[in-house]
Amino acid sequence: MAYGLKYYFVDKKIVGSTTTTYKFEILEDGHTGGSTEWIGVDISRQYEELSFRKLNYLQKSTCSGIVRVDDATQRGLIETIAGSEIGDYKIQLKKNGTIVWTGLVVPDLTVIGEENYGNQSATIQAKDIFIKGDYPLATIFPDTRGIEKAIVLIADILDTLGYQLDIVSYTSWIESGLTQTDDILNQSYHEKERFRIYGKTEDEVDKALTNQKALEYILKSYGLILRQVNGDWNLIQVTAFSNISSVRKYVYDYQGTQTSSTVSHSMGTSAGSDSLYVQGSSSNNYFAGVKKVASNFKHDSTIQGIKFNREYWIDDASELAKSQYWQADGTGNLE
Repeated sequence: MAYGLKYYFVDKKIVGSTTTTYKFEILEDGHTGGSTEWIGVDISRQYEELSFRKLNYLQKSTCSGIVRVDDATQRGLIETIAGSEIGDYKIQLKKNGTIVWTGLVVPDLTVIGEENYGNQSATIQAKDIFIKGDYPLATIFPDTRGIEKAIVLIADILDTLGYQLDIVSYTSWIESGLTQTDDILNQSYHEKERFRIYGKTEDEVDKALTNQKALEYILKSYGLILRQVNGDWNLIQVTAFSNISSVRKYVYDYQGTQTSSTVSHSMGTSAGSDSLYVQGSSSNNYFAGVKKVASNFKHDSTIQGIKFNREYWIDDASELAKSQYWQADGTGNLE
């Protein structure tokens, strides 16, 4: 898809002596003409379904823009957006000229008021991750064979959304035999054919995984949280922030190619007394401490059962060796 800027509005936030300029851009697929400026009322962003009791590996976010509706012509344009399909319009939010958020407009979340023109407003909302319906992450993970890096698999799945965002990972896991200063996601490999649910019997057909399920499988395997931050996809291992003044940070392009790495990146920011960082409407929420943490682990192998690949491709004069853990209670037979 090739998007062009169709509509936009500017919103400025003033805190103390600092002015921050936000630009809410509505891009249309296939648009090549000029753009129209609207009068904005407000911009809001938030992460969905965050819980202090349950870890969400996919942390979806939304961005909403409220505009003033001045006449019937503008209302008609907004109604066109409301009647479109997901993917027809994309939202880009810029902060001081830099893109900090990207997502697709959700038409059925559009709200238009019924006040007189000039006092009438409309809300246009976008989401960055879609896991239900006929959307990229709900489609089937490609049934291909071959070994690929974990970071490349993640990049391939995210690229189905069409945003082409860079990926920033913050990881701390290391493994014997790997380069400890490099990202584990850049050194660990997965067999792509494994991303399926194998049939329990020889006659039962394997079930393909969706892109979402394949992505969650990888995220859970590495204890990663995925969220969009400042215009990039962030892959976060909570353990990487044990010392915020020395965090391992790795940057990749949207295809999963590493472009930079910092072994000792500082995440902290010094707040001077001459700057205002807390607004008057800010508040603190308190939550009870977590007293118990449980985790379920499911191994690929099962009790008294071995799962074999359905097909093998062996070239002439080559060998193929397969091994798998097997456990029985003394009554099972292996034939």
